[in-house]
Amino acid sequence: MKDPLAGWRILVQAVLPGGTLHIGVYSRIARLQVEFVRSQIRSLGLKPTAQSMRELRQQILMRNEYKPFLHVWGFTV
Repeated sequence: MKDPLAGWRILVQAVLPGGTLHIGVYSRIARLQVEFVRSQIRSLGLKPTAQSMRELRQQILMRNEYKPFLHVWGFTV
């Protein structure tokens, strides 16, 4: 963005009174988690459809190797 502060002001103005604004900032470590999920999508042969993403969500919730990432991805069990 040319003027990040102006963008921030616009976002803040869009929040309803009493509401919250959640932002995500990518770091090198966070990108590792994104790449992990992408690799799982490829290994499961999932297509970019709503149904496939539902299937991925179920896999994430059921498989132990995903459990350390659940809080990062915003999943609640």
